[in-house]
Amino acid sequence: MRTFLLLAMVLVMIMTLASCSSTNEKLTISDAEEAGFERDQQQFYQMIGAEDGWSGTWAGTTVELYQYADAESAQKAAQEESFKNAVQPGNVSGWVEFCRVRNLLMLSKGAVPCRKLKELGGK
Repeated sequence: MRTFLLLAMVLVMIMTLASCSSTNEKLTISDAEEAGFERDQQQFYQMIGAEDGWSGTWAGTTVELYQYADAESAQKAAQEESFKNAVQPGNVSGWVEFCRVRNLLMLSKGAVPCRKLKELGGK
């Protein structure tokens, strides 16, 4: 009986660690494409410290999607005023949503693409 309990505890720990590591995995713009993002033009992603960046559409809505080296870099970039100001009421760009999932940041002209990105991050 003790052996069974010990084995069960080890199995639960392994499953917990496996689920944690999957949420820390990097996402790529290619992953977003598989989930419905359609690339249009490459952006000047280097200016904001990203590894890659594209404008395009997702669920029929215009977006800009940026890929960072890791979640920490994306989180730091998300705190920058340029992203915060991009979605303020009355902004000239028309962005209405800003979201971060793992190492990806996205500006969107609608709410659906951010939901799609969050779904992708939950896999």
